[in-house]
Amino acid sequence: MPVPGINRAVVQAVNVARSIAPDIRAVLISDEPEEAARLRERWERQLPQVPLVIVESPYRALVGPMLAYLDVLDKTWPEDKEAPITFVVIPEYVARHWWERILYNQSANRLRSALLGRPHTVVVNVPYRREEEERQEPSPEESRSAD
Repeated sequence: MPVPGINRAVVQAVNVARSIAPDIRAVLISDEPEEAARLRERWERQLPQVPLVIVESPYRALVGPMLAYLDVLDKTWPEDKEAPITFVVIPEYVARHWWERILYNQSANRLRSALLGRPHTVVVNVPYRREEEERQEPSPEESRSAD
């Protein structure tokens, strides 16, 4: 499961992944080792039962390093055993407005496209919609001006 950090969308994706299989791993692709180390500390405090694998990517690339990581997993699988199905759980933000679709999930779209057709791989999208911001009660001045 590729993760950009810890947020509600990632926690929701972790819960979905746990419902699919007991053996899950979160993968952080990072070009900043110090930031990755800080995230690992937070991750181990907040999600200790889910291992975080950090893959270094010197050019901020996501797709290539993630595919390389999956290839390494495939190569380390014993040849005498049937190849497992790898579920790649991708947390996604659901845009509320049309213009937000341009800004969000571009990395997820590229990764999904690269994984389609990969042998023994299933892509699971986990949409996350931010809760609507609570509407505040109008102030007394606003109430009077509406009358």
